Amino acid sequence: MSRMPLEHIRIIDLTQAWAGSYALQLLADFGAEVIKVESRSRPDPWRGGFEASRGLPCYPVDGPGERPYNRSYLANSVNRNKFGITLDLATAEGKSMFLELVKSADAVTENFTPRVLHNLGIDYDALRKMQPSIILLSMPAFGLSGPYREYPGIGGTIEPMSGNAWLLGEHGGEPQVSGVMYPDAVAGLNGASALLAALVARDATGSGCHVEVSQHEAMIAMLGEFFTHGGLEALGPRGNRDLELVPNGVFRALGEDEWVAITVRHTIDWERLVECIGDPLLRAPALRSRDERRRREDEIEAAITAWTSARPASEMEQELVRAGLPAARVRNFSDVLACRQLAASGYLAMTAQPEGIAPAPTPGIIANLKRTPGRIRLPAAGHGEHSSSVLGRLLGLDTETLSDLEARGVIGAGPPPG
Repeated sequence: MSRMPLEHIRIIDLTQAWAGSYALQLLADFGAEVIKVESRSRPDPWRGGFEASRGLPCYPVDGPGERPYNRSYLANSVNRNKFGITLDLATAEGKSMFLELVKSADAVTENFTPRVLHNLGIDYDALRKMQPSIILLSMPAFGLSGPYREYPGIGGTIEPMSGNAWLLGEHGGEPQVSGVMYPDAVAGLNGASALLAALVARDATGSGCHVEVSQHEAMIAMLGEFFTHGGLEALGPRGNRDLELVPNGVFRALGEDEWVAITVRHTIDWERLVECIGDPLLRAPALRSRDERRRREDEIEAAITAWTSARPASEMEQELVRAGLPAARVRNFSDVLACRQLAASGYLAMTAQPEGIAPAPTPGIIANLKRTPGRIRLPAAGHGEHSSSVLGRLLGLDTETLSDLEARGVIGAGPPPG
């Protein structure tokens, strides 16, 4: 079996929820040894807490089980291929063991507000004393400096702060957020790439560094065209409409809750769409101009809807694609699981799940490196599952010492004693 490209990298991971966990899963998929460190008393919030959470409908169909904190699909979806340990960093013993782990690590990752590591005594200066070439990746919501540095943040608040919510929602309606915490995924991708760049620089220079990825700024980077466009406030929510692609939308198709997405990129696409629809109104020569189509967007969308609503979405997808147009029937998740394209690529594979959960379809490795491919090797770790094995292997702690630490709640799995 071929070696994976990041097998020589060890990362101590303090991140929680989605953004940081996703960044580290991307690296773990390519072989990095990621040791996820959680608190014994306060697990990653995406686990849903020690008791079954009614606010997070994220458990398997057979329920939360005896250890619901190990059965959350939220946490398990972004923590595969990692080792999971617990350490009470508020204790001298927990902090000491953490710093000992840093000695053999290439990087430490976290997504707290800036004061947290300083208050714990494990900020970048403290880490460098243990490992001079260490890399610290910090992914706070609003960066390490500035007036918002201590603001707590999640995707649902970063979207409005970045301006993204101003563009979402129905045309002419109220701003909305995406509902999927989109900034977290964006920040995760930025965090993974930034850490890789820092590792390359470390290998070239021998020096580590403190890497800052502001989730707020990562989201703004996705909206660059709107900041350079000018007249931003005049835009407002646009629904599915696009400034450059006209028309661009999702249109009702024949049948209950059936829809088709259609995009016109240029004049050639427009001519192809007009031929497919055959409506004389759309054949007006003036509509070959994108500016004219934008002025008459309501009229054009009504004509398209009159055509799409009388036809099955799957048939329209095939007809429009054959004509050279970007078009797609809107799929629900069951449709995606049955997708022939994904079946051919093998991207959604049945993989083992933790805590007795039945194997389930899982998104695969994000990129296929032909000679050194990544692999799904481990399901998401349970809370503190590998505490004894990792601390015994890396710190040389014996069974008696580990048992004592667990009895006192410094390490261990599940709720602390008492």
